[in-house]
Amino acid sequence: VISEEKESGKELMEARKHGPVIQPSEFSGSGDWTMWIRKFQHLAELYTWSNSEKLIWLESKLTDQAGRAFETLDESAKEDFSAVVDALMRRFEQEAKQQLFQEKLLAYE
Repeated sequence: VISEEKESGKELMEARKHGPVIQPSEFSGSGDWTMWIRKFQHLAELYTWSNSEKLIWLESKLTDQAGRAFETLDESAKEDFSAVVDALMRRFEQEAKQQLFQEKLLAYE
């Protein structure tokens, strides 16, 4: 068992050196934020990313509208992974609710 733990530790260190084998997908701002961030956090846990690493990966995977939303955050908020996730969740969940409401309105016409 100990040799297996050492071996998996070596594999983890090697993966950290070269980056993850499975990388998070990009998020543009359209689509399901909750599902996307859940998958992102699973990968962060798998690769044992620090908060700094999570922020680096998160920023690199936000494109288009999501990237612009990230850029509008206060600099101090950009240093706190949880604060960034909370702010983006408020932003994209609100937009998803508005889109659903508009779709329901159009269905009634």
